Amino acid sequence: MRVDHDQLVRALHLARHGLGRTHPNPMVGAVVVDTAGQVVGEGWHDHYGADHAETVALAQASQRAQGGTLYVTLEPCNHAGQTPPCTAGILAAGIKRVVYGMADPNPKVAGGGAKALAEAGLEVVSWPDDELKRSIQALNEAFVHACTSQTPFVLLKLAATIDGKTATRSGHSQWITSPKSRAMVHQWRAESDGILSTATTVLADNAALTVRDAELPPALVMAMAPDRVILDRRGRLLDQLSLKLFEPDERGGPITLVVGTRFASQRYEAMCNAHGYGLIVLPDDGRHLDLKQLMQVLGSGEDRLTQLMVEAGPTLAGQLLDQGLVQRLVVMTGPLLLGDAQAAPMVVTQPVSRIDEAVPLTLMNVWAGDDSNIIADYRLVSGCCSDGLHHKAH
Repeated sequence: MRVDHDQLVRALHLARHGLGRTHPNPMVGAVVVDTAGQVVGEGWHDHYGADHAETVALAQASQRAQGGTLYVTLEPCNHAGQTPPCTAGILAAGIKRVVYGMADPNPKVAGGGAKALAEAGLEVVSWPDDELKRSIQALNEAFVHACTSQTPFVLLKLAATIDGKTATRSGHSQWITSPKSRAMVHQWRAESDGILSTATTVLADNAALTVRDAELPPALVMAMAPDRVILDRRGRLLDQLSLKLFEPDERGGPITLVVGTRFASQRYEAMCNAHGYGLIVLPDDGRHLDLKQLMQVLGSGEDRLTQLMVEAGPTLAGQLLDQGLVQRLVVMTGPLLLGDAQAAPMVVTQPVSRIDEAVPLTLMNVWAGDDSNIIADYRLVSGCCSDGLHHKAH
């Protein structure tokens, strides 16, 4: 068991090399050990469309894989997609034992790979529920959520002063956080396959929503540039085509505009088609778009989004939290104090009268950079706010 544990830890380390590159696929690492107990092959899924981790590791092991053990973070696939099924390659390589960290979360294929290998006479070991398994699951939390809910994993990023303000009462906000912290935002953008914002934010900040300062090779940033999904409920943006958002830039992905039924028009649709922008028309109650339906649309089809990063103002942030549509919340706090009750708040949710009715969060991590910014990483408590109302925290 100790050898199995250590090799699976190594596979997890290898899987992390695919961070920000593999969506909508998961990050996966693999290690091949021969009959003498020597590591003879290693691999990871490098980017979407590339060979799977098992294929890379088995190719490196070559004939030494015969009779050996394969350690892989995710149950090997048994279906053809961008690449052939990994189970076929495992059988062809002569592997006799497979240890995998977590089952495939896709309900359509879960267990299929392990079953196929076991039926072929291999010893197949599913790792028990312990800290290592939870670490493997956490690495692909967005992929797991997207598979099981058919909606994207939503990362809401907020930046505020220590008294929870995002801008002065006049709207001035540059800069609350430091250059180093803002570079982290670009890294999160690169790790997501979609960015959600609003026309109000785009117009106020002339935001391009591109990946610029991420610690990734420029070619990879251009190849994996996230989709930009903009809520334009009232159909205002297409009269502002000089905005940075609409400038050609390889660091920015495709643009999809989301308009309400009250403001959708043949002219708007024709302009989207003419410029190559995607268009989603959603029910509109006169104030808000149907965000739950938006998540269902974005999480379905061949171009489905796995992780959606939200960069917007307090209103949209509050709506997403109230409706239980946020899975991860990152709050970046700058070393500033505004002390103004009229300054812009970090988020506006439904009012509550008791503390135990507030949105419950689980703190996962907190760290301070050498620039004095504090970053707190939270997860929303499972099941909270699913009916549009805050639940009592437990």
